[in-house]
Amino acid sequence: MSSESRFRFRRTLAFRLTLWYAGIFTLSSCVVFLLLYMLVASSIRERTDQELLSEANRFSRLLATEGVEEPDHDLAVSERCADDVLERVDELIAGGRLRSSGGRYPTLRAA
Repeated sequence: MSSESRFRFRRTLAFRLTLWYAGIFTLSSCVVFLLLYMLVASSIRERTDQELLSEANRFSRLLATEGVEEPDHDLAVSERCADDVLERVDELIAGGRLRSSGGRYPTLRAA
């Protein structure tokens, strides 16, 4: 096939429509996958926030009822490091999604 016939093929309507179709398909696929990713990430984040909130409330109740000496027998914090949980609770409080009563044994409530 000569180079002249290859260039002629690129000017055909079929070739141009194929390029348009491929471009539109690629772009729309990227948009759909991006939206799906954002939806899944948001859902996972919301579920994680709810789990951390319930664990923080349970921790607060244990501290209020048993004091500081004994709470760790029931505190399996889902294999999370206590610093990670406290850091996330601080983020939720700073973001306005969680309220703390303050004081020595604070009660945490969803905002």
